[in-house]
Amino acid sequence: MKVDIFRPDENIYSAFAYFIRGSWNAINDVNVLIDTGRDPKIIDFINNLNTGLGKRKLELIILTHEHFDHSGMLAKLKEIYKPRAIAFSKNELIDELAYDGMKIKIGDEIAEILHTPGHSNDSICIYF
Repeated sequence: MKVDIFRPDENIYSAFAYFIRGSWNAINDVNVLIDTGRDPKIIDFINNLNTGLGKRKLELIILTHEHFDHSGMLAKLKEIYKPRAIAFSKNELIDELAYDGMKIKIGDEIAEILHTPGHSNDSICIYF
């Protein structure tokens, strides 16, 4: 598994985002973005990653919660890359609801979604 961290411009109130790929960018690995942040430069960040020959750049977005600093670029990224989006709470941009104990392929590994309310009612952690 490879993890690339997108650090937003310090002048933009935004969460970091984490792009996860399989170790070898194999065709059956899933390119995943954990949170989107609010910085539009994330598009250049994604475009400059080697995400695998014949693969979509971004296949899945998982939101750790839906506060705007974690999800602000969701609509734009969905428009550009057409990924599925998963979150614990539903809105018009979310394709699938996460649930406690959900198993999901991220990169080349299987992770488990853990519902961890506290910061927000829809907060999740991703356990590998």
